[in-house]
Formats: sequence, C-alpha cells, structure tokens
Amino acid sequence: MLYPFVLAQNHSTLFFDGQCAFCSRSVRLISRLDRHGRVFFAPLQGETYRALSITSKPTDTGSLVFLHDGKLHLRSDGSLMMLEVLGGSWALLSRISRLCPLSMRDAAYDLIARNRYRWFGTSETCGVPSAALRARLLP
Repeated sequence: MLYPFVLAQNHSTLFFDGQCAFCSRSVRLISRLDRHGRVFFAPLQGETYRALSITSKPTDTGSLVFLHDGKLHLRSDGSLMMLEVLGGSWALLSRISRLCPLSMRDAAYDLIARNRYRWFGTSETCGVPSAALRARLLP
C-alpha cells in the first residue's frame, strides 16, 4: 500500500470526489500549482481513503478532505489548508480568507458542493492525467 509511504515522506493528501468533474479539474490545477509536489491525490471512493485509520473521517463524498500533518481538514478549512501548503501567494490568499467567519466560508463551500454536479457535471470515466499527476495519484 502506498499510503504509509506518503505519511512517512511528510506529504499531504487531498481526498476528492472521483465522480465530480469540478473536483477532477481542480486536482489537475492543484497539481500544476504545487511546484514542490507536496500534495498527493486520492478519490474519496478509493482504497486509500477506506484504509485511512482516522476515526473522525467523514463517510459521505460531498466534502473535500485534506490530510495534513496527520489531521483531517474539511470543507473550507480543507481548501484553505491546501492553499497554505502550496505556499507563496496562495498561502497569503488563505490567510486573508481566514478573516471571513467560518460559518460564511462553509456556507459558500456548501453552496458549491451541493450544486457541483449540476453546474460542472459528473464523469464516469477519468481523463488521462499527465505523467506528473499520475505519479501523485493514490488508489
């Protein structure tokens, strides 16, 4: 299994809805922005997420789950923590966004999450990822 390797190497993992076209496009974008290769990716429906032995992990696939330093970050906090990990101006954007109350951030997150299939569609098949992205995709 690859997951213990990822933890040992001090990488973060973004768990995403593998059927969501918006999520898949977001993964491609994040992989390009992550110049240091700090973030790995795995579908919420995959074996890596199922094997994750953290008791507080959500069971629905409607939320982004970001694992960083052994802690799960959900919804808007997960998105902002991921921006922190990317560093540079993305980290600055994360810090500025945290000035907005959590309830407002999560309300905006929930609006997008609730409508993502309608607005962006679903994908039954996965597009062919680049070689760089394939190296960071976990089952």
